[in-house]
Amino acid sequence: KQKPLQKNEWFDSCCSGDIQKVESLLQSSAQSYDSRKFLVTADQTIIPDITGLYYAVIFGHNPVIDVLFPLEMSCLTKSDVVIPVQKKLKPIEPQILPSLAQKNALNGRNFVLVPQNSSILQFCVYLGKFSILQRLLQKVNVTKLKKHQNSQLQTLNFLIIKRFGCQQLKQIFDYDFYSENDLGENIVQIAAVYNVEFLKYLMCVQNPDFQLYLKDKLPLVKNVDIKTQQLIYTFFKQGKISQEKEEKNFQLELRKSSSDLGNIQFQKQIKGTQVTTDFLLQNPSYEESAKSKFKSFNNVESSQFYQNELMVEANQVDVVQFGEQVLVQTTSAIHLSQTDEK
Repeated sequence: KQKPLQKNEWFDSCCSGDIQKVESLLQSSAQSYDSRKFLVTADQTIIPDITGLYYAVIFGHNPVIDVLFPLEMSCLTKSDVVIPVQKKLKPIEPQILPSLAQKNALNGRNFVLVPQNSSILQFCVYLGKFSILQRLLQKVNVTKLKKHQNSQLQTLNFLIIKRFGCQQLKQIFDYDFYSENDLGENIVQIAAVYNVEFLKYLMCVQNPDFQLYLKDKLPLVKNVDIKTQQLIYTFFKQGKISQEKEEKNFQLELRKSSSDLGNIQFQKQIKGTQVTTDFLLQNPSYEESAKSKFKSFNNVESSQFYQNELMVEANQVDVVQFGEQVLVQTTSAIHLSQTDEK
């Protein structure tokens, strides 16, 4: 049975794009939040805990957005809000419906879950509203909104990296390359996991300080696919002299260390160093020790680190955990127990 419409002149006008009605009710209704119960039907959509500006964004009414934005730009979502959408979007975060009632009301429709305390700019990103976001970013006084963190501690820059393609990002990214959120996440990490094309773009930024920042942060990246691993490997191989010097220093330290590759002294020597295992693989005197000790590494992140008698996949880089140290492992298709020279 179709539920009767729950009328609210203000929110209904924002949904329909009735700009004359919106302007007539502006003084009495701006910044008010919808308190009606969640409802999705063929004739009506009700989303609790959002303002009229959010409704205007959902339905794409630019004239209403332009009128409401100066008045409601500081209004944040009061709860995790569920937005029905026509086209399924790749989730930025886990999409768990807050209630069974909302699931029943959606009746199988696609939806996007927007976290509590999200800004209107973040709201646009979650819904994939690129053109609206671009228009809003051109307005004045949005600097504070750009840096705002929602309940998931996500800033605008982090969200747009997760949602949009590289060409779109170039148009709206504010180039705060060093920003981190309260979780300790950074732009490099987010790009590596969610947007490899944007990571390529970051690697081409002609800024020496940022290049050093990249080399510092990339070894800490986890849970990336092989394509991204190969990109990271290539980046370090084409790196500057400092990177080559780092690897040479590691090789010298390795020669000085005992053959027990797992001892504490060796771990201290390589602390904070970006290391390749090519030297180990190409030096027979270390093979047996490597074979025994690599098996005993603690907290190895990649299940592909050793398989079939320690065979490592060709052209692969793994970021792995060695005790408390992070190693960048760059390898060829070589057995640790046997080099295959042709």
